[in-house]
Amino acid sequence: MFPDSLLGEFKNKGDDLSNLYKNFSTCSSEMMLMRRYLWKDMLTQEVYSREEDDSISIFRVPCANQMFKDCTGGYFSVHKDNKHLVPLFQLFYLMIDSNILALNTNISEDSPVPIVNVVRSSGKKQEVWLNRTIALRFFNKISSSVFTPYINVQWLEMPKQTIVSLCKRGIRTILRDNNKDESFELHDIPFDINDFQHEIVEMVNDRVRLTKEFVGHICIIDPSEEFQRDIKLEIEFIEMTLNEKLMCKYVPINEFVENNPDFNLQMEVRHIEYEMDGDETVRKMSETLNQFIDYQMELVRKHTAGTVMSKFFDLITIV
Repeated sequence: MFPDSLLGEFKNKGDDLSNLYKNFSTCSSEMMLMRRYLWKDMLTQEVYSREEDDSISIFRVPCANQMFKDCTGGYFSVHKDNKHLVPLFQLFYLMIDSNILALNTNISEDSPVPIVNVVRSSGKKQEVWLNRTIALRFFNKISSSVFTPYINVQWLEMPKQTIVSLCKRGIRTILRDNNKDESFELHDIPFDINDFQHEIVEMVNDRVRLTKEFVGHICIIDPSEEFQRDIKLEIEFIEMTLNEKLMCKYVPINEFVENNPDFNLQMEVRHIEYEMDGDETVRKMSETLNQFIDYQMELVRKHTAGTVMSKFFDLITIV
């Protein structure tokens, strides 16, 4: 997607930047593997001794849940002395390896993300979620060298009634066990989970969870400490099951704008900040990656200019 003149910057600015580029590229490949080296800094490719175990931390690339089907995808290990390389690699992986421009929002980690509309291949309109960090991914057709941006959305491939059934089954099991009565049924208590008329699931911090209101509706069944403990564990299991059913799709910006005419979420594209008198390799990598950001933003501007899509571009601020 990027021109050779821009990619060549990694080789033209010295051996230090060239070596860092090679290490980052190797890390990108290693993240696709299930087997990993222990005590290895994947950003420098240096392997440490067992005694350094406490100095190795695990990080994940942004938008990983939008790119990796496996929940283990997108993780990499870094020694504490090289943590300053983490934001550089995260941006490197998104842009160079995945053709993604990250659109950051001001949605807090504990707040639900917006619900938007898309049209499925069947022609049916469906409510889906965005993410706190929205992946704007560039694709090109086989017969074309022109890359156009698509926005990532996610939805749960599980009907509400199925989720309700999962919850009812868990509640029934807990109540039977706690009452030591195999014949115990849900109709033995004055409660019907189907009476809940509000949303029962939401996406918070890039994970699907049962809404607080729905969980509260469940927890009033039995105020006992035993039930509250068991239902908390059951809810964690149900939410893990829900996240395994999470689906994603990339939607052309023109379709997104057409189906969401009132969309007005402010988004930011963030340049990497660095100190001019700091580490020279970090400075050169930061400057180069910022050039890639500007190149992607220019593609979005050209793609949306003079069309109804321009209002989507106007929601993006470069900082």
